[in-house]
Amino acid sequence: MNPVKLNYEEWLKKDQKGFWNEFHRTKNLEMRNFLIEKYLHLVKYHAQRLGAKLHDKLDWDDLEQAGVFGLIQAIENFDPQRGNKFETYCALRIRGAILDDIRSHDWVPRLVRQKAKAWQEAFQTLEEKLGREPSEKEMADYLKLSLADFRKMTQEASTVSMFSLNSKDKDEESQGLNEVISDPKSSSPLEKVEKKDLIQTMIQNLSYEEKLVIQMYYYDGLTMKEIGVALGLSESRVCQIHGYLIKRLKTKYSSQIRKIAA
Repeated sequence: MNPVKLNYEEWLKKDQKGFWNEFHRTKNLEMRNFLIEKYLHLVKYHAQRLGAKLHDKLDWDDLEQAGVFGLIQAIENFDPQRGNKFETYCALRIRGAILDDIRSHDWVPRLVRQKAKAWQEAFQTLEEKLGREPSEKEMADYLKLSLADFRKMTQEASTVSMFSLNSKDKDEESQGLNEVISDPKSSSPLEKVEKKDLIQTMIQNLSYEEKLVIQMYYYDGLTMKEIGVALGLSESRVCQIHGYLIKRLKTKYSSQIRKIAA
């Protein structure tokens, strides 16, 4: 093994803050390359997981290049003084960069977007009518679909929700909700405490189940199926919770998010 690489590995393991402080002070190219090489596997991992959910015509090389860009951004901006784990911060930056790249090519087919819109409208209509969240069967009956077809539709709607959570409004230069959640301590024109307060308010108002879905999906990188296994729920139920949650958060906090991002 390269002795320089070995020394960096030991240094990072024994004194993470010291390593990062030295890197940011010197902008040492060897240290930067070491970090890129060390965490490059996260780029491949997230490119494969995100790409597999979306479209069979995605260019994997393009996704990985976007992920590398996110990795480099994470390396250049990470501050260990804030108490975050680099792996968590890095994964969020990588996912965000890959999602931005996919979104720029609009890989989500129009038909899928239409289905997602129909799903959300059906859910909202039934919720208002019933005074509670509708069941899978009630949703399927309302949409005149078999249960199997409805579950497939739910998965597709969840994919679109993932983009909606991150997307910028066409007429506004605002951050997506995911960027606010994932990077509460990033630089902002406003005081950082405003972001923290908003995020804490958002999370506090979620049910325990919803908090777990947010944690597992956006921070731990689990699939809907894996979350379902962990929580003892069906995959379609997790998708349902996720889709409803994103719609509710965006509607309830859209004005605060725009204010923070302004």
